Amino acid sequence: MSISSLPNEILLHIFDCNTIMARPFEANANSGREGTQTEDDSRLTHNIRPASSLSWSARRGKIPLVAALRLSRVCQRWRKILLSVPSIWGRLLDLNVLKHPDLLEEIYRRAGTSSLLAVKGENLPYPSRSTWGEFLFRLIQDDWARLQWIDVTFDAEYGLQARHEEIWMKIKNPAPNLWHFAIKFYWRYRVDIPPMVLTDAAPALREFCATVTSPLRLDAPWLQQLTYIYIDGSWYEKPPYSLPDILNAFRDLPSLKTLRLMHLKLREKAEVYSDVELLSLQEFTVQDEFENCVAALRHIKVSPRCLLVIKAISSYHIPPWDYRPLATWMKDFLMGRSYNEIIHIDLQRTYARFCDAYDDCYPAPTTSFSIDFLNYYGMNAREVNLTKGSLQYDKEFPKAVIDLYRRLKLVKVLKTNLKGFPYLEQASKPSEQDADEVPPPLPKLFRLRIISDEGDPVPGYLPLDEWECGFDGDRFCVDRFCEAFIEISRPRYRHRKPIKVLDIRGCHGDLTRLDICKGLKVVWLHAEDRERRRKGVYTCGSGRSKALNIKYV
Repeated sequence: MSISSLPNEILLHIFDCNTIMARPFEANANSGREGTQTEDDSRLTHNIRPASSLSWSARRGKIPLVAALRLSRVCQRWRKILLSVPSIWGRLLDLNVLKHPDLLEEIYRRAGTSSLLAVKGENLPYPSRSTWGEFLFRLIQDDWARLQWIDVTFDAEYGLQARHEEIWMKIKNPAPNLWHFAIKFYWRYRVDIPPMVLTDAAPALREFCATVTSPLRLDAPWLQQLTYIYIDGSWYEKPPYSLPDILNAFRDLPSLKTLRLMHLKLREKAEVYSDVELLSLQEFTVQDEFENCVAALRHIKVSPRCLLVIKAISSYHIPPWDYRPLATWMKDFLMGRSYNEIIHIDLQRTYARFCDAYDDCYPAPTTSFSIDFLNYYGMNAREVNLTKGSLQYDKEFPKAVIDLYRRLKLVKVLKTNLKGFPYLEQASKPSEQDADEVPPPLPKLFRLRIISDEGDPVPGYLPLDEWECGFDGDRFCVDRFCEAFIEISRPRYRHRKPIKVLDIRGCHGDLTRLDICKGLKVVWLHAEDRERRRKGVYTCGSGRSKALNIKYV
């Protein structure tokens, strides 16, 4: 059977599958996949599947409206079928693609007068060149009951224009078909805009994005039916909710799969809080100042299978009374989780990262934890250097990181910079009484990747000859690195669990002492460079130890 003879029912099914823009949000959608693909892994082997080397977003990043337009141009029959189904066009109001007013009106006309509508757009200007703004407010005024899915972000110069203020009030009207609501205005200047929220009559609502212009009612009767909640506290003059408000409102949300709390300033006070368990969550994201993130994490309990994303911001030093709750949380929560087979630990002067994959890896990460130091003055390392200064304030924090290393039983790949390497060294030191019996940490560790440090003179350039790192502030020279790696390797060889690949691409220095680690493959060039220069990799113990005297290239 040729494609031209396919029955209309099959063609409609094909068209339907390829033109869905308004999909339900799926938390951690690719978490069940095996293997891990990250940004720099594609250079490690020649056996790369092209499909898996692409980012996750690139592999699924088709545009439904473009697909519909192309399908309508294949032949007259296909065009006739597509034009006869208004419901397909009603869900394709993509304002980032429909930049010409005539095309926008044509797609809207094809949607007819009764089909449900879905509209999306990102970073749309308002009010200048307000074709998209005029169109959106027209939908709110004339077709509010038909709107099923709306996700629009405006980069706005000032407040609402006068003719739009009355239309904005329409959002209070019943919304019988709406299941996804997100209208965000990001103002260049702080302005007053009347906050509007949905009424009680939103029986289909499942996904809600709350901002200062469309706040979330914590007592809304439709709150319990939501599967996705995003709350952005930016642009509020004072915190919109207190920590008890959030905990009380979220106490019974059986359907909630994704929760994202952004800049809500959920500070802990001198009072006793009743924790809330959200065991149905598949993704929990917190972005705020350090102590506020810790407050949310300590009192909102999630399943070990929940994707956890923490983006903490610290203006100055983090005192021990803030570190200790984080260390306690790491011990109670992070230790009990299962991770992907890759761990990425990146400790720098202006930030710290812990993640078991990059954001667009294959599969998605299960945990992404970061601290950014906004006010970094360079000279005052005592205040902001996580690896030298702040961690010395509280000895429990490095202990928690070391304990975490010892609990990573399935990790095959570890990525860390020179500042994070001493944590692995400390975790690999067994106590004297059980040195022979206790297996080494990370028993499945196959490859150790040393990544770049912030402030390298050349991107990707790792001068091992002298580098300040470690939570004790040691000067980390190449001899010290070799000595530490050999000490890490000894118990691993004894237990037949050696590290097989040391990936130091971009590094230079005399590493000939590592020749004692027989079978260890040392890689210092990308695959394409190794092919061209016929060097860049050496197997220790093979009799050419001089190759490990790596010069900067």
